[in-house]
Amino acid sequence: MAFLAALVLFIPIFRDLWGRAGRTWPATTALVAGVAGAACMFAQFAIDVVIGFMAADRAAMGPLFDQVRAVPGVRLAVYEAGPYLFNMAQLALVVLLAVQGRVKAWMPVVLLAGLVLPLAGRDLIPVGAVVVLLVFRPLARQSAAGRAGRAPAHA
Repeated sequence: MAFLAALVLFIPIFRDLWGRAGRTWPATTALVAGVAGAACMFAQFAIDVVIGFMAADRAAMGPLFDQVRAVPGVRLAVYEAGPYLFNMAQLALVVLLAVQGRVKAWMPVVLLAGLVLPLAGRDLIPVGAVVVLLVFRPLARQSAAGRAGRAPAHA
């Protein structure tokens, strides 16, 4: 459930990165791809949770997953291509920011490493998450500092 909440919280992150990248057509394309990818990943995990509750045991989950994947378009959108949009959008937005000189040049490289690590094995998912955090922490600080600079003065 925490992962589902995290996916929802990525939508304002994508929007923030899009705004910083100048709301150009490449940034807008990445924003749309990111939101679509988050929706696909959300659907995938929601399906997993629902099937987990519906199935009596692990063996009973297989046929339920087969039924869901048999729906036209679900396999491609929810399991195969759609979730990759989420990662590609993150990378695209950070690359745009690096090209514009708004973030350090190492950030897209480290982000790519963090996004690729889980593909090498499920055991590397937490390591990849920490690596991605290394990139997003300074971005969050920049965003917070920007908001603080725009805050109205208190009397």
